[in-house]
Amino acid sequence: MYIRTICIVFLTLTFSPDLKAQNNFDARGERIMPQDSALPTEVSLPAVPDGNAESLPDNNEQSQENLQSVQAQKKKSQSEIYYNMATTYRIAGEREKMINFLTLAAQGQDDFAKMASRELIKEKARDGELSQPGLDKPADRKSLADGAELCFRETTDRKDCRERTHDEVHKLAEEQSAQDEFINRIRMAALSNTAGDYDRSLSILLPLFEKPEFQNNAAIGRAWFLAGEAFERASEYQDLYRARAAYEKAAASDGQFRKIASFRLEHLRRNLGGNFIQ
Repeated sequence: MYIRTICIVFLTLTFSPDLKAQNNFDARGERIMPQDSALPTEVSLPAVPDGNAESLPDNNEQSQENLQSVQAQKKKSQSEIYYNMATTYRIAGEREKMINFLTLAAQGQDDFAKMASRELIKEKARDGELSQPGLDKPADRKSLADGAELCFRETTDRKDCRERTHDEVHKLAEEQSAQDEFINRIRMAALSNTAGDYDRSLSILLPLFEKPEFQNNAAIGRAWFLAGEAFERASEYQDLYRARAAYEKAAASDGQFRKIASFRLEHLRRNLGGNFIQ
């Protein structure tokens, strides 16, 4: 009985698959692992781009941004392209080509088309086309005034250009804020001085000096200089002493007219001689 038990145990140990695998060795004496228990030698991992992976945007989000960027480039309006071309030709001094591209740009519906349209108004007025219909907006009338002023300054015999500039600026001064009114009236006075109409310039400037709200305006120095110039050269209102007083106020103000006002004061001092009161 004892011998039989020993034989059964021996046979069990000898022919058991697991134990047989455990006792399976190669020629070098290394254990041969079972096929199903072998560990993989390589592990395939997804590729990760360089940099911090946590900071990388979602692929779908990045693709959407790229698509929007491409669409934005495609949607770049023709008006903008034409307007930029017009700007290039303006810088190059090729006015005819500039006007051609402004005309093309003005056919659109966006802000570039509006800017092109206003510049066309200005250029037409510069050429003497003062009767342009449909100019109801202040910005359009300002463009007309700008062009008419250029017309007058470039061809001083065009009094109609000066008058149209004066009329449009006067309307703008009446309609806009106090600050814009002051600037526009100074512009009217400067235009009158350029035309040699000093009496008209004084009729524009003198009421401004009576308004307290204009006394601290940044452009008050220019206003006083224009008044001094008008008093010095006017036919009806010529008054060298008032011209001197106006120049003194211009010289005491901040701005670009300080030096030129001081020069005019020195000129008056030489002309008035001993009558020039310090």
